[in-house]
Amino acid sequence: MTTHYVPLGSGSPDYATIQAAVYACGTNDIINITDSSVYNETVSGFPATGITIQAIGGTPIIDGINKTGHVISSDKNGTQLYGLTIRNGTDDGINLLGNSCEIKKCISHNNYSDGIQITGNTNIIQNNVCLHNGHFGEHGIDVDGNSNTIQYNKAYYNLADGINIYGDANTIANNQCCNN
Repeated sequence: MTTHYVPLGSGSPDYATIQAAVYACGTNDIINITDSSVYNETVSGFPATGITIQAIGGTPIIDGINKTGHVISSDKNGTQLYGLTIRNGTDDGINLLGNSCEIKKCISHNNYSDGIQITGNTNIIQNNVCLHNGHFGEHGIDVDGNSNTIQYNKAYYNLADGINIYGDANTIANNQCCNN
């Protein structure tokens, strides 16, 4: 396991972009974003399972404006996202296809489709805020799978449902949804 740092000068090894750090990752690696900068990029192509992207020492913004697709997308099991602000995606803000993924303490807003879309089993979506997402009936949080935990989230002013769930044995508790 290796810890990678964004931006340049914040640790070793360090990278100018989150995408560059993702490409350098192996299984169970961690990317620490150490500032509150705005990163005008999309992040995809996760090369391994269990990659964590987390904010430490700030609240970084990943802005998909003038980019194509999801702001963050991964099809790997165990992807973990913590403390990020995601905005202006031309598709979903966060799109994960995998099992045992975690999205915690993230804000996803003003995305063209869902704020958070996750397909898979035993995922945890907790303490997130999703607002002003969707243009054609998309949701704040959209979950498709079994045995997922969706709790302590806030979904406001999304075009369709605040939280939309398909599947069995999901735990849905202590969420707030209004004006969706």
